[in-house]
Amino acid sequence: MVTDKGLVKVLDFGLAKLTERTEGAEATMGQPTQEGIILGTAAYMSPEQAEGKNFDARSDVFSFGSVLYEMTTGRRAFFGDTNACTMAAILREEPRPVSQVAPKTPPELERVISRCLRKDPGRRIQHMADLRVALEELKEESGSRTPAPAPPVGALWRRRPAWAAGAVLLAAALGISAWFGLLRPAARPVAKVAALTALRGIQREPTLSPDGKQVAFVWNGEKQDNFDIYVQLLGETTPRRLTTNPAVEYMPAWPPDGLHIAFLRDTQAGTEVVTIPAAGGVEKRLHVSTVSCGLNPAAMPFCGLSWSPNGRFLTFVDRESPQAPFSIYLLDIDTREKRKLTTPPPGFDDGLSVFSQDGRSLAFLRLPGAPLPEIYILPLSENGQPRGKPQQITKDNSLLLGLDWTPDSRSIVFSSLRGGVYALWRVASSGGAPERLPVGGNDAFIPPSRDQAIG
Repeated sequence: MVTDKGLVKVLDFGLAKLTERTEGAEATMGQPTQEGIILGTAAYMSPEQAEGKNFDARSDVFSFGSVLYEMTTGRRAFFGDTNACTMAAILREEPRPVSQVAPKTPPELERVISRCLRKDPGRRIQHMADLRVALEELKEESGSRTPAPAPPVGALWRRRPAWAAGAVLLAAALGISAWFGLLRPAARPVAKVAALTALRGIQREPTLSPDGKQVAFVWNGEKQDNFDIYVQLLGETTPRRLTTNPAVEYMPAWPPDGLHIAFLRDTQAGTEVVTIPAAGGVEKRLHVSTVSCGLNPAAMPFCGLSWSPNGRFLTFVDRESPQAPFSIYLLDIDTREKRKLTTPPPGFDDGLSVFSQDGRSLAFLRLPGAPLPEIYILPLSENGQPRGKPQQITKDNSLLLGLDWTPDSRSIVFSSLRGGVYALWRVASSGGAPERLPVGGNDAFIPPSRDQAIG
């Protein structure tokens, strides 16, 4: 932001927490964050933030150091192809020395940046006040030196970091794309099928990350001895294992920010709703449900997690008592408040659900006594409150094993046994006759993610 006097200020309207003064030092009131729940912008997180651990003001020193590094060199201190890769770099890698990227940087400034970016909070500059003093001293020292003659305008342009020219080219590309988009209608995307994994054993329940660069899935491992959650970059062949618990884990789900993954885990106490950083780290148990799917594929319509588009809520399946029907509940990630969304009629259960892209509708499966579910849609308010009764949109009378919305929220893609083979079908959200999609073959059990532009 630039003030009326031309002063440039770097502002952050993101996260904040309440603090109080205790004997001259800042003490956090309550928990600033929760283990396993990651808040913030990936490229500027501290290591303790990236792992979902407790953090204090020294985390801000690290984040400021990341900004200062980028201002000095024109490149980010930590970066990767995805948010998860960026967070992994923050945890495990050291940034390239400032002097190698920007050789004319004063050594004193490089040392300040280096002290801000130390992984161990105890070895960083401890307070922003100390950091301010160090920068003011640098300013005074630089002001006492004889200034170099100002370079010509052309030289200033040539010295700008590469990202400046890249930004101009990107803006030009976006402008050209927008122009041609106005002149002619968008072409219908061509559906393509490609193998994402080539592993031994069983891989199932794949789900693409919001940026479309990673896939999370369940695999029973090299020894085929336990089902765990894995993540793999598209185009690579080696997945990254996120969980090592001997219990059965399934149904991974990405939040909109792509920073962590929610999944289900069957235990003796019940089915746990768990989150874990997508780059690996500390797990956090959010809830324990009584509904279990485990290794039974026929039970998949009863289970599943779905994130709301704003990342505030998760839907899951639970019941009020062992005799009560299965219903869909909404879990507030911040408060852990559990709210019942659906009440099935006698003899029915509600199961797998998924939010529309705009968050105003929830598609879900309603099952009678036999596992032959139909798709229903429940309208929702911005706060996740039902705005009417669910409307039935299919009459398949066949086994369904998954569903998802198309990107425009006008249709639902689902896997069905109608016609005698498992295939992918699409139905309008207003109802009507489903049409079979020309992709997926005769053994399509899980519909493609909405991030694959389904035409």
